[in-house]
Amino acid sequence: MSKSYFIGLDLGTTGVKALLCDQKGNVVATSFQPYNLYHPKPAWAEQDPQEWVCSTKNALSDLLKISKVNPSVVNGIGIGSQIDGVILIDSEGKPLRRAIIWMDRRAIKQCNEIKMKIPDELMYEVTGLCVDPSHVAAKILWIKENEWHIYSKTKRFLMPGDYILYYLTGEVATDYSNASSTMLLDIREKKWSKKICDLLEIPVEMLPCIKPAFKIIGTIKKDVAKYCGLDPSTTIVVGGGDEEVGAIGAGVINPGDVVDITGTAEPICICVDKPVFDDKRVLECHVSVDPEFWLLENTGIVAGGLYRWFRDQFCQIETEFASKTNIDPYEILNLEASKAPPGSDGLICLPFFSGSITPEWDAQARGVFFGLTLAHRKEHIARAILEGCAYVLRDTIERGEKLGIKIEKIVAAGGGAKGKLWRQIKADVTNKKIIKTMNEEVTAFGAALLAEVGTGVYKNLSTAVKETVKIYEEMQPIATHYNLYNRLYKIYLKLYYTLKEVFPEISIYQEQIEK
Repeated sequence: MSKSYFIGLDLGTTGVKALLCDQKGNVVATSFQPYNLYHPKPAWAEQDPQEWVCSTKNALSDLLKISKVNPSVVNGIGIGSQIDGVILIDSEGKPLRRAIIWMDRRAIKQCNEIKMKIPDELMYEVTGLCVDPSHVAAKILWIKENEWHIYSKTKRFLMPGDYILYYLTGEVATDYSNASSTMLLDIREKKWSKKICDLLEIPVEMLPCIKPAFKIIGTIKKDVAKYCGLDPSTTIVVGGGDEEVGAIGAGVINPGDVVDITGTAEPICICVDKPVFDDKRVLECHVSVDPEFWLLENTGIVAGGLYRWFRDQFCQIETEFASKTNIDPYEILNLEASKAPPGSDGLICLPFFSGSITPEWDAQARGVFFGLTLAHRKEHIARAILEGCAYVLRDTIERGEKLGIKIEKIVAAGGGAKGKLWRQIKADVTNKKIIKTMNEEVTAFGAALLAEVGTGVYKNLSTAVKETVKIYEEMQPIATHYNLYNRLYKIYLKLYYTLKEVFPEISIYQEQIEK
């Protein structure tokens, strides 16, 4: 059999990654193209779909040039994309405004209105989701209320991956994992909930049809293929949400498996073989890209984004040195953070710079550094950020265990998994074994696996994972560190609940000064 190759796209928050691998999962080449993130107002976040398109085309073009692989042996393309964003297109398929993406928090008022129409219990029971501004339904209602001139011209509501799929193929579709992040999908029936859509007055016919993530949707359009250097016969599968696709790329295919994907956000996914519901309604239940499974999820604080904020605002010297020496600036930050002891000498970070998911869904929660003294230095702040994000991971794992899920190990993935210090901190805080796979870019890799299954290289995703995902390193928790973190974790939780009543006041103040 002649050798064939597959491409996985990861449409993330900071840019698009493209990965080329052979049918055995051996990575041949990768490329990356950035795009902009716009914050027109505090807590707002938007991106330009045309920038996604340009970066995707350039990433594909670069990938083919770097790999020197003959385009005729590239058999398929899969997509893993940021979830919870919404793009409105008109009858000609053109975007009517910039996309409102996952981290946008503007739709708090619309969420309150949703709760008046649909009890929290009903929404969670049907969709598996908590009512939150991050989800697509709330964003649609915000646009309907505030930008009727745009809403009235809308033909379809698409999510980020749907729009790239449409641009590449001319076909409109989404998959079950993307659909399950909208607050509009019945996760048991795996179809749009007419009841929820009717109550929110969102027309079902304006939503894309839903297909399996590994379903072939068509071939790449000739003009796009020509620009990218691809063969126009290259097939493209529907693709899925980055968290769910990343879980596949990390080898999470068995109940109790966990993946912690640290990119701009840090989604945490626990694999289950049936819908599981958290009675506290903190963890959400999403449909996996594998039709046999669901994922119990903490959809993610802005973890890598917080570390990047710290780098950009306070580490100019380190960044300049990294640029001159061609070193990753995060390597320097991690080295700096390693100089501080476990526990950061009592400095605790609440990493809720874009709201919180745990201990509670709280759009008005804000970031906090607690315990600062004149003895603390930059390295303490850097380490406290890493530890604060690890406390969120522990909270998620413990909630899963309380629901009867046996969890023994966590697969660390994404750009944040490169740092050995952060992986060790997560092992110490959670008291769980942390595994790193050979391939850090699990979303792009998982997207390529979707294409392999769709084109028949493997009969299902389980087989594809077993044949291609390889372990690179395992890290065990250090008992003395766990005991120390156990004490600080309790303070972390107490700190959140102490400040919970104050968060709305500062949130409202921030909204008012912007107006």
